[in-house]
Amino acid sequence: MIQKSYSYWRWPKAIVNYIKVYFQKCCIHGFKYVVEKMFTLLERFLWLILLVVSIYFCIVVCLSSIDRYYTKSTHIGLERNYHFWNTTIPSLTVCPMQRINESLFSDYCRKNGIKGQYKEEFWGFIENLANSTYKNFQNIPESEYIDKLLNVLGIKPALYMELIYNLTYDSSYEPVEKQRTRSIDGQINIHVRQVLTEYGLCYLGNSKLGEEYSSRYLIFGVYPEVNKYEQSRRLLKAQIGSFFEKDVGFTLLGFSSEAIDSYIHSAFEVMKVDNNFGYTEEGVVYDPESEEIIAEENLEKEATIGQRKCRFYHESNLTHFPFYTRNICQQECRINLAYKICKCIPHFYPNRSKQ
Repeated sequence: MIQKSYSYWRWPKAIVNYIKVYFQKCCIHGFKYVVEKMFTLLERFLWLILLVVSIYFCIVVCLSSIDRYYTKSTHIGLERNYHFWNTTIPSLTVCPMQRINESLFSDYCRKNGIKGQYKEEFWGFIENLANSTYKNFQNIPESEYIDKLLNVLGIKPALYMELIYNLTYDSSYEPVEKQRTRSIDGQINIHVRQVLTEYGLCYLGNSKLGEEYSSRYLIFGVYPEVNKYEQSRRLLKAQIGSFFEKDVGFTLLGFSSEAIDSYIHSAFEVMKVDNNFGYTEEGVVYDPESEEIIAEENLEKEATIGQRKCRFYHESNLTHFPFYTRNICQQECRINLAYKICKCIPHFYPNRSKQ
């Protein structure tokens, strides 16, 4: 029995002795006082509490430093080399107030046998629907004629934007140059595309965004066709200006006979529906100022999203949009809010979740 008891307590005593010796010889301040024989039990207990508290806050500081490295370590500096002072000048989004093409509408009515009062009611409905946004939903007419006609045609709300697109002529592909929606700077063409916005179908010029931001892609998931008329001259995606250049600009043409609403924004952003310059039937000249943040080329690879506190265009975590910008993220927030309140999504948004 004595031999068994000694064997049972041998390993715990060895562990205690090892810890005691380690605390006595340890170079970390305070450890030796926990096992100091000349101290009372209360004094050694107080030293133990101090050591535990010290170790705890040491761990907290270390974890805080690690968190700061991964989330707040972006360095911002000023580039003094004038060769890198080139800045993309702002984009211009123009929304024509006459959206539906009368010829396309007449052909559609003739093919579907829509005549008389039904045709007039249908025109008022589809034209107001194409020009609708949050501030004028009340202008969309309601009648039994419209409800009956939409049921006969099999047009559900999810197909509204497709119908509007098919009845709207994309004037950026117009063969006649004077009637074509185009952007120029002297003898240089600047790419123009039809885009789907919160104010319906509009035209965007001088943008750095990819072709995912186009009406055709957001509605049908298909990239727009190459515009052969733009290829007749030197073609730029966006105009770039320098601090030392006296005058840099571009002109967006093709709206001579109709009222327009215009929006100026960054070439890396989309328009905001509440930031327009108002309706006009005449030519307008804008002289904007632009600020641009320039990052190193390897910032994307060497810094995480948490460190940058921002996302690049292709780093989308959105449901309805295949790309990311700040204004697009806000649009998705409005989509979610509209669906939460109304249980539906406005027709001028791409409904990729098929809700």
